[in-house]
Amino acid sequence: MESALGHTTVTEKGHHRPETYDLVDLDNVPRRRYFFGAEGRALTTNVAIAGSIGFLLFGYDQGVLGGLNAADEFLSTFGYPSSALLGTINAIYEIGCFCGAISVFLIGEKLGRKKCIYTGAVLQFIGAALQAASYGVPQMIVGRIVCGWGNGFNTATTPLWVSELIHAKARGRAVAIEGNLIAFGIVIAYYYNIGMSYTTGPAQWRAPIASQGAIIIAQVAWTYFLPESPRWLTKHGRHEEAIDILAQLRGKGVQPSEPAVIAQKKSIDGALALEEADGPWKFTEIFKNGPLKIRRRFLLAIGLQAMQQLSGINVLVYYAPHTLVFDVGLDQETSLQVGAGLADTYWVFSFITVFFLDQMGRRKPLIWERHHFGPGQGLTAFLFRLRSHLCMRLAAYPLAVPTRDHAFAPSHSFGSSGHGE
Repeated sequence: MESALGHTTVTEKGHHRPETYDLVDLDNVPRRRYFFGAEGRALTTNVAIAGSIGFLLFGYDQGVLGGLNAADEFLSTFGYPSSALLGTINAIYEIGCFCGAISVFLIGEKLGRKKCIYTGAVLQFIGAALQAASYGVPQMIVGRIVCGWGNGFNTATTPLWVSELIHAKARGRAVAIEGNLIAFGIVIAYYYNIGMSYTTGPAQWRAPIASQGAIIIAQVAWTYFLPESPRWLTKHGRHEEAIDILAQLRGKGVQPSEPAVIAQKKSIDGALALEEADGPWKFTEIFKNGPLKIRRRFLLAIGLQAMQQLSGINVLVYYAPHTLVFDVGLDQETSLQVGAGLADTYWVFSFITVFFLDQMGRRKPLIWERHHFGPGQGLTAFLFRLRSHLCMRLAAYPLAVPTRDHAFAPSHSFGSSGHGE
């Protein structure tokens, strides 16, 4: 099988897939302007920023309810729900996320990367509005599901869109920055809740939830001025747009006819031809290894994400203040400060991947973290057992040790996807 611009790719089944030279006059490709004329590094930087805003929203949405779970104003609005019901209100968001990710799996390829992001943003905005206007548990639960559904669209699409637009050598840092901003979103949410805790009335909890809308609008506005994935455009026969975008991503003033652009487009054509060599993709392919090692990649990606969640990070983010108030006996102010300390430490340690992930690789950080995870959780349990206020404040730091896994695991998973390209 050969993929070359100016020729026809012949797949293993004898199908002919026309290449770019057969369909595009490279000297007369229509040119578009993206993000006010940005090209090269400026354009890829803005792609990374747009992706990072999406993950900032993800972190904020995770952290905002965690800081409200112990607020009397919030609890009284919903009739002081039992622990089981409060757990349902929190956890149902993850069900929505699951539905969103499955939706992307089913219709994402038809919609395209940017339309998936827009769809997720609209759903999140509706979900945030429903939550902020809630006066009863059913409405809050519906709002949580809709918001989670939108977040599933966002988090399932954004890393893929970013990885298909930026250069391979920059993907590690870009993904690490996204993980860092998840943590920063949690920090913002906790400190916003601390500030609002000094107010009274429904605004104490409605304002933090409604404020998600500002981040959603920023994400949509930033993404609107940026290009679609060249890989997706190529797969859907939009070759002129794809090669124009590749040229602009390559650098300022780069023309579609330049050899480096042609080589990159040729690589995309070849990868797509390889994927289509055995006919249309089937769901059963994820259970077969084959030359692309699809089963191994699939199990690694899913396994890492599942283990990251089973490590308990979301339990800490959602329930730390509630546990400290109702199970340990701290006041709300102190519990919010401890929760903010947890978020701060989570954020600070995520900078390790921002600056050193490309040098360390993907596997070593994952292995190193296993040696810190168990002792960190054990020390946390010991300090909570002592039940003194000083120990509770100290506990925020070992609590955050395992959260570094939250930065490393997505980086490994998304990095594996980058290698797969």
